[in-house]
Amino acid sequence: MIKGPNYDICSVCGRFGNMSHHICPPLWRVRPDDWEPDDYEEIRADTAKEAACIYAECDLADSATYGEGEWDVLVEPVLGPKGWQRFTVKMEMEPVFSAKAG
Repeated sequence: MIKGPNYDICSVCGRFGNMSHHICPPLWRVRPDDWEPDDYEEIRADTAKEAACIYAECDLADSATYGEGEWDVLVEPVLGPKGWQRFTVKMEMEPVFSAKAG
């Protein structure tokens, strides 16, 4: 990890970097397509697509189900033109193999 007098974790967005040049990513409203429009979570991400993926990843962390799956997620910027954009987020589990001598 890079260290220096201006490097830290942002207290707003949680990203690590040079705080003298840091700008937090935009805030997005994110919800599954079966939630009401005024029931959403706010997620910071660089793009709407990234916000949809972060939401699906967090949803998986709360789930006891692992494996392949799909989420239909709606994303809208908090600041900017209104209108929900639909993303279908797919997850694929990839097996990882390791070996140990002995």
